[in-house]
Amino acid sequence: QYSMKIIDGIVYEYDEAGNVWKGGPHMMRVDVLEAAERQRVFTTPSQPIPPGKYLMLGDNRNNSSDSHHWGLLDANRITGKVLFVR
Repeated sequence: QYSMKIIDGIVYEYDEAGNVWKGGPHMMRVDVLEAAERQRVFTTPSQPIPPGKYLMLGDNRNNSSDSHHWGLLDANRITGKVLFVR
């Protein structure tokens, strides 16, 4: 069974007010974290994603089977066909 995910490659940053910002030099606010999630984000140390691994995030953060549940994904587990590149 396959599950479809989009590999976006966009940088997301969180500020201490719980805002989620998306993009590069011209960041755009996309969401606000709830208090419990804000606490988790700011107490968990940041770390780079190792080569050959991918962080997969679904569009519906509260109800998505993604890296929140199963961690980083090995590159060799990704199968599919590229349909669109921005």
